Amino acid sequence: VSMLEDGIYARADYLKTHRATTVAFLRASIMGWRDVVKDPVAAANIVLGYDTTGQMKAAHQLYMAKEVAKLVWWGPAKTKGIGYMDPAAFSRTATLSLKYGVIKKAPTGAFDQSYWNEAIKGLTGLPM
Repeated sequence: VSMLEDGIYARADYLKTHRATTVAFLRASIMGWRDVVKDPVAAANIVLGYDTTGQMKAAHQLYMAKEVAKLVWWGPAKTKGIGYMDPAAFSRTATLSLKYGVIKKAPTGAFDQSYWNEAIKGLTGLPM
């Protein structure tokens, strides 16, 4: 059984009053993940640059960047773009979450791809 696991979630009341912030956040996230997919070495080096403890290891950060890139760049992302949520996958996840008590009631109005649609406008490199 396939369920969506990771995602960006927000309350509807916040989204209604902070559309520009939401779109900017999504756009920055998509651009960042696009850059990780395109250049995991550079991504690992950026992370290492923020390590003030000296505990991080370059090999591990590179491994993590490559592994996360696989999760970001799969399925619908390859044809629709990074961050695209398949409506059927959302519906299946909501149904299973309700069935197994993860949520108490079915979500209404929770799926809104318009923020993503706005965030990807004009982005290039990898399917967007």
